[in-house]
Amino acid sequence: MRLSILLFAFVQLSWIQCAQSRIKENHKKRINLLKLLDNTNLKIVAFGTSNTWGAQLQDRSKEAYPLLLSPNTINLAERASSPSYPALCAQSMLKEQNTDEEVDVFILEYVLMIENLDLLARRLRTRFPDALIIVVELWNPRRIIRTDTNQHTKLWVEQSKGYQVEFNGPEFQAVLSETKEEDWKFNIDQERELMINKVVKEVGAVLYKLPREKNALHSMLKHGPVFVSDASHLSAHGHAVVAIGLAKII
Repeated sequence: MRLSILLFAFVQLSWIQCAQSRIKENHKKRINLLKLLDNTNLKIVAFGTSNTWGAQLQDRSKEAYPLLLSPNTINLAERASSPSYPALCAQSMLKEQNTDEEVDVFILEYVLMIENLDLLARRLRTRFPDALIIVVELWNPRRIIRTDTNQHTKLWVEQSKGYQVEFNGPEFQAVLSETKEEDWKFNIDQERELMINKVVKEVGAVLYKLPREKNALHSMLKHGPVFVSDASHLSAHGHAVVAIGLAKII
């Protein structure tokens, strides 16, 4: 029995390492593809939180996904923010950037604080009836929790080992790979889901979802490289993944 468990864990870990290796190898390909997608003539404006702002990146002016879409993107994201301020002041914010007359694409990304997202979207739609509005829905490993303790992946692994473990490193992956699929679930924010669906329906926005697997554990094991060590923010690779997804929509 013990041998069977170890064999399963070995096969699972081998599959994970191969999958993550392919993801990392494709990172350069994604960046090169983005360079070929010429969006420089489009006026793109991004509203959002720390991920859209570019937190944890070495050079957010070059690596944040709004700037990967186009170096001319106006990034109005703010760390630890909600849609409430831009909902009230979007016009003046755009005017300060000399782009209050015409915008082709709006990107809206809000993770936790979503109050007034619908108001922001409606005001943008009223002011720019022909603009493409994209709502970005991200997830992160902190939204994958144990079914028994409600601890997210990073916290549970570290408490299981009794010391700090490198996020998404070999030891981290090994511990997770020994657990069962039914041990984990997505912590779904129903209020956020309802708000996003409402916005998409009301203003004719397009929804972009950061890729994930149906199973919570598989999502963590396969898509770990999309996130940095805090298990909350996108890595440079993660920003490239989002930028490619948005480029396809645009």
